[in-house]
Amino acid sequence: MTAKSKVRLFGLPACGRQRLQKAWLTQNDFAVQAIEFAELLQTSNEQSAGFNLMVIDARSFMQLPRDAWLQDNVQKMLVQADAILLNFLEAASLEQQMEWKRYLRHNTDKPLFLSLNHAVPESLLAQIDSHNGSQFPSIESASALQSFEFSLEQVNLEHLMMVLDNAKTALGAKLLRAKAVLDTVEYDNLVALEGAPYRWDCYPATESEVEIWQNRLMIQGFDLDQAWLEQMLAACRS
Repeated sequence: MTAKSKVRLFGLPACGRQRLQKAWLTQNDFAVQAIEFAELLQTSNEQSAGFNLMVIDARSFMQLPRDAWLQDNVQKMLVQADAILLNFLEAASLEQQMEWKRYLRHNTDKPLFLSLNHAVPESLLAQIDSHNGSQFPSIESASALQSFEFSLEQVNLEHLMMVLDNAKTALGAKLLRAKAVLDTVEYDNLVALEGAPYRWDCYPATESEVEIWQNRLMIQGFDLDQAWLEQMLAACRS
């Protein structure tokens, strides 16, 4: 591939693709494309050849057997990948890192790279330069990807987290992504909620997040029951 090779970052939602893209565009002489998960499900994606780098959030691991459907999607993406990158190592425990390394060692022979603070691994550059280029990654799904948005003016954050976690654990809801900025009864400041396929994060919302997401909750996944979600979320309103 040329000095302006296209590196395509893809993976499960919230794996850190966009953060890597932002950091790498200023560091290297190659084009970096962050692929949305929804794009992987499209039946036709006519694009030039590139280097398909699968990004994995190393801070948490799948909860099996609950997340068997997630594991199925991970396996499909591993097939499409030219290499694997474990991301967020600076915030991942050694135990979580080892768990992912063991899983990948038993499920793929693709090269594995590690990124600390979203830096480009030096050994990855040689891998990209020597690669001939692959087709755009794609995976098949028996169900359509759903995305719902709800308006929440003020909520009990503890109740909301219980609802979302219960949806996954008790009902088997296939939640891929949750994003919100919320006014909660527990905190004076606005709280940002980041829901990834196998972890939840809450932290003080930034000004830019407030401008886009205040009082909005977006939920994305497969085979979701919108009516049930609306009913449960109504009970979280203060």
